[in-house]
Amino acid sequence: MNQSHPRILLLAAAGSLALGPAAAQPRFTAADYQHAEKFMGYNTTPLVFRSGVRPNWLPDERFWYRVTTAEGSEFVLVDPARGTRAPAFDHARLAIALSTAAGATYDSAHLPFTTIDYTPDASAVLVGAGGRRWRCDVEGSKCAVDNSP
Repeated sequence: MNQSHPRILLLAAAGSLALGPAAAQPRFTAADYQHAEKFMGYNTTPLVFRSGVRPNWLPDERFWYRVTTAEGSEFVLVDPARGTRAPAFDHARLAIALSTAAGATYDSAHLPFTTIDYTPDASAVLVGAGGRRWRCDVEGSKCAVDNSP
């Protein structure tokens, strides 16, 4: 009797065991995909607050950033040399002043802009709203159309 015959059967059996689980691939349903989609970044990112800080550096080595909060968003000014972090401007008062100047209604947590520029002396922020560029003092007491180039 040929001794190679039992070895071939043994190898064939081992091979079928190794291929068995791989051959039986799982079947996913539409419900499985819908469940998984709930965990995709575009669905979870709005649920995470105060993340994704992107610094916008100023000439004097300070920087500002915009961050999302549970209420909306806020702008923060950081001075690394002094170790300070504070609102970039008075959000509530600026919303009122900009609403008055623009003839619109804005609230402090949902301002109509996502970026700001500071004037060279940092006494005012320049923002875009309603198709115009506005100059608002950082205390938020007054906003006016900015006509500078």
